[in-house]
Amino acid sequence: MSTALLSTKYHLPPAAPDRITRARLLERLDELLAPGQRLGLVSAPAGSGKTTLARAWVEHLAPARPGREKISPLRFAWLSLDEEDNDVATFLSYLAAALQAASVDFNPDVIATPPPNQPGPLPPPRVLLAGLINQLADLPGLTVLVFEDYHFISAAAVHECVGFLLEHLPENTRLVILTRAESLLPISRLRVRGQLVEIRQADLCFNQAETAEFFNACMGLQLTPAEIDLLTQRTEGWAAGLQMAALALRALPDAAHKSAEFIQTFSGSHRFVLDYLMDEVFTRLPEETRSFLLDTAILDRFCAGLCEEVLREHPPGGSEALLLSLQNANLFLIPLDEQRCWYRYHHLFSELLRSRLRQSVSSQKLNERLQRAAAWFASQGLTEEAINYSLQAGDFERAVVLMESCVREVMSRGQQGKLQRWMAALPVALVVKHPLLRMYQALAHFLVGDSSTAIKIVEETSRALDELPESSDLRAHKDELLSILAMSSLNVDDPQRVILLAQDALDHMAETKLTPRARLLFAQGIAYSMTGDKRALPLITQAQELARQAGNLYLVSNILSFQAYALNSFLLQLRSSWKLSQQIIDLCTPPKEGGGQSCLVGLGLVGQAGVALEWNDLDTAAHQLSQGIELTWQGGLTAYFFFALLTQARLAQAMGDLPAAAAALNEAMRYSSLISNQLTVVLLIQAQVRLCLAAGQIEAAARWAGGEELPIGSAFLGLTQEILSLTQARLLLAQDRPEEALMQLDRFIPPAESGGRMAHVLKGSLLKALALYMLHQDALAPLRRAFQLGQPEGVTLLFLETGQPLRDLLLAYRTRLGDLTAEAERLLRLLHPQGEPDASRTFAATDLVEQLTLREIEVLRLLYAGKSNQEIAAALFLSLSAIKKHTGNIYGKLSVASRAQAIARARELKLV
Repeated sequence: MSTALLSTKYHLPPAAPDRITRARLLERLDELLAPGQRLGLVSAPAGSGKTTLARAWVEHLAPARPGREKISPLRFAWLSLDEEDNDVATFLSYLAAALQAASVDFNPDVIATPPPNQPGPLPPPRVLLAGLINQLADLPGLTVLVFEDYHFISAAAVHECVGFLLEHLPENTRLVILTRAESLLPISRLRVRGQLVEIRQADLCFNQAETAEFFNACMGLQLTPAEIDLLTQRTEGWAAGLQMAALALRALPDAAHKSAEFIQTFSGSHRFVLDYLMDEVFTRLPEETRSFLLDTAILDRFCAGLCEEVLREHPPGGSEALLLSLQNANLFLIPLDEQRCWYRYHHLFSELLRSRLRQSVSSQKLNERLQRAAAWFASQGLTEEAINYSLQAGDFERAVVLMESCVREVMSRGQQGKLQRWMAALPVALVVKHPLLRMYQALAHFLVGDSSTAIKIVEETSRALDELPESSDLRAHKDELLSILAMSSLNVDDPQRVILLAQDALDHMAETKLTPRARLLFAQGIAYSMTGDKRALPLITQAQELARQAGNLYLVSNILSFQAYALNSFLLQLRSSWKLSQQIIDLCTPPKEGGGQSCLVGLGLVGQAGVALEWNDLDTAAHQLSQGIELTWQGGLTAYFFFALLTQARLAQAMGDLPAAAAALNEAMRYSSLISNQLTVVLLIQAQVRLCLAAGQIEAAARWAGGEELPIGSAFLGLTQEILSLTQARLLLAQDRPEEALMQLDRFIPPAESGGRMAHVLKGSLLKALALYMLHQDALAPLRRAFQLGQPEGVTLLFLETGQPLRDLLLAYRTRLGDLTAEAERLLRLLHPQGEPDASRTFAATDLVEQLTLREIEVLRLLYAGKSNQEIAAALFLSLSAIKKHTGNIYGKLSVASRAQAIARARELKLV
């Protein structure tokens, strides 16, 4: 199958021979060249002259023209869009080709398109287009990117890409969009900023002077001013209407005498006018030409060879001459290449021809021509177009054969949506008879996160395979199906189903089936880990060994990545986690002469970023993540990209960039819905609560922790319940509810410890120490436990994220920590790198009737620093109501009635 792009889609269309110079509109477009401009939007109905105007502007700005030297070099990248471009991979491939055609200095590889055999959920536009935007910024001169027929774009993902590109265009780049429909892009902000040049239907309408120039100068008709005025009114200046009126007038037997009569009877709306003029123009064409137009209207694009194949009823050898005559007659034939080999009809003209064709030709005859077109495209290696024509013709058997020949390649390009569209056009009964196609349909659903549908298809296909005679190919299909079924079942939060399913498959599968057995053991191990069962790690280790024996690098890397994540997040073995991630990098980094970097390296880099983050080594974390996050997306590694986004959010928060952290979590939320399992959901809830608390948004944190923002329908499993319990305990402390936090912690710390999930034990112990401290109870034991677990592995950020409450806890207990005192001092220095406040001032003055608590001292010091109640709440991770309560207590104990009096009294007592 040929995968070459159609060069006709990204070449400038030929200039219209009969156009006039519309100076007023060219001047409007020239405004787009001014500094700070971004978008030129030309929006109007079909036939309004959008493409003609844009093409004229290109010629108008030719570098050779005097006065254009200041913007030289100037390049135009032209991309004609159609319905196929709703597939993001296709859109990006053509975008890269268009830019490369416009500039030899442009490297198309900077645009990452979905790579082979990877999931379909798309990365954010930031990852998609960062390289493109950076390279555009480096190009000399000015680049103008033109999207023709943007109204064909309906996919939200493509709109999102274009919107991101538009928002981040470099200063030396402009975007021009030609569309029939109102754009879904966020243009209102550009309009407010004065960065938008708009040309609408009213602007494109011909005025009387332009109409006169078109009819008399371009078309050679000698119409009077009154006739020009009437035609302008009747067509409302519509370019297509004027053009067809001119063609009709030229076709009149006695144009000089009958033009007035024709113009007088000419009336109606655009659609009526078009139908009327079609009658006037079409019926006056030679029979041979009319027949050719109708019979080729079914073709989206055509050349002489294709027309000869489709039109067998016509005399052979006449297609090339007819195409030339149509072009010379300007009958809405649009050349698609400079060589004038490929053409298409004006869209509206094509629609009308097809309507007439359906009225005059039987469906049987129409389908025969569509089948011929399919056969011709297939013979040329253009399989995907052959499939489209076969489906239109209802020739489903041929379509299935063609689909089976190219389905692997279509999936390898990440075009699961295209496969699903094809499958939807096929009769269900036919699809069921083709297990290979059905299997890839299941895989497509699984890769885009629709696990329930994937499971249903796999089960149906498995039953169909059971009815076929045994063979080696059949057995291989069944093993593959079982692997897909086991992995798909992980996303429906039923670990017991996965365990039983995988075990049943393993019991009946030959020991020599290394890769399928490795996948099943891996799925089984993950299922056990979700329930907190210790059998998980041995199974996953066994799966890794089998994958290595099979030489399946992809599977080995996935298993190693999961093990590294478990060591970091659950088992508290950070150094071992780093080493496993390094194994992935070493395994998947090709030798220098071997080519580009594998996307699997991204798994190791993201894993190491997570470990570096726990060590509070933010520079290393940022370096590893910057490479890893792009590689995981390029590989279509959806789950790992989700975890990379969580790491990115936590890194941004650690660096104090809360908006960037929120943006990363918003992206992660999209992927969470695609992956759709409990672990990803609770990890996202945990990250959102952590961010809300850092921003002082206690109420928002409570909504997240309660599942209001991202609810889960089924009961929580052991592992996910622990994560949620930790999150809720942290929230309870922020809400000044330490007793309830202690109850929460005491329920889950013992089972976490018995299950070996020491990272959870560390977090729980730290929160327990804080809760006891708030209750004025002895917090030494849980604090020591947290330090004993964290110090050997270098855990740092987890402690620092606790902020001011941890500082107070350490100041109160650092002299009682014994051998762990040095660790407390290290963390205090990191919490206050500019110098630690005098600990002797922690306690209140002795002449107060009632002593201030340590928490009230904290609030008082922040009042003294001029912080608002909201800022104090954020600094102490408390709710606003809790701060107001503490402030009231402070006023009472100091015998004051205002903030100013409290600050003066505190200075007097040397409390601040």
